[in-house]
Amino acid sequence: MARYHIQYKVKTLVENAVGATSGEPSFTAGSITFTHWDFTNGHGWNGDAWLAECKVESNTVDQALAEFEENLSKVVSRASLIGQAFIQYRLQPFLVTREDRDVAYFSCPVDLGSVGLMFQENEKKALDLLLGSSRVREEFFLYWNDAVNATGYSSKLLLMFAAVDALIKRPDGTRDTILRPTILGQDLKDKIYDRTNGLRNRLVHGEYLSPTDADNYVELVHKKIIEYFNNVIFQDKLIEEGVVQPQRHFLDNYGIVGRWIRQSDDAWPLTLKKAIEDYEAAEADHFPQNYKSVDDAEARTDF
Repeated sequence: MARYHIQYKVKTLVENAVGATSGEPSFTAGSITFTHWDFTNGHGWNGDAWLAECKVESNTVDQALAEFEENLSKVVSRASLIGQAFIQYRLQPFLVTREDRDVAYFSCPVDLGSVGLMFQENEKKALDLLLGSSRVREEFFLYWNDAVNATGYSSKLLLMFAAVDALIKRPDGTRDTILRPTILGQDLKDKIYDRTNGLRNRLVHGEYLSPTDADNYVELVHKKIIEYFNNVIFQDKLIEEGVVQPQRHFLDNYGIVGRWIRQSDDAWPLTLKKAIEDYEAAEADHFPQNYKSVDDAEARTDF
């Protein structure tokens, strides 16, 4: 079994002040040590982040990361409640070293920026039709707008499911459930609305996403809604159905840059903070400046 040292950046507006009166703010929870990213007595809490780190014994680096992330998720989700502020690690840099090796795996998100979509004659025609008709309830549009503006996966899904429920409401407030398979298709409708294992029912009643929920339900439901409006409401292809990554957003437009690196200078140890500093100083290709880049096949052998 190998011993891995894993370091994660946790982005948060919660300022870690545990033990601040006696030195560097830090605490341990769930076997993980959390230290405020940048703290000094003179300047206080800087960086809007914590450093989360732990040593894990495992057969492979993938198993070690999975164990670490499971424990980290438990702490972060609870700290979000207690700290009452934003806290997130899934789109943050991390670094993994192995105790008996001299290489590390460094992963860092790169902001790809947001890419807009064109609003042209067909879209204007669709808008005029919707403004001039009361066929679709106002609640649908309000829920759908909230869903598009949300960033979290489960929050998007819950808002989209609420929008579908608004879409099938009759004028008297009852639901025309026969419309669900018309809108979503029978297979997707069953996966979402099955009384026992349906995704909507599980999420609404306190059962979170499971490993078997592997499909991207946001994109699946989005596509079905667009097709329904084109085929049934407009009876014309007014909304583009082939949009890549629909529900585009100003936030969280990240790709991941992953590098295997080896220390080549005593001034640049294999730590997450130094790896981020090197990454931020690099050119557009994000190639290591102060470390040696290691071939993936060679590094995997060493790990």
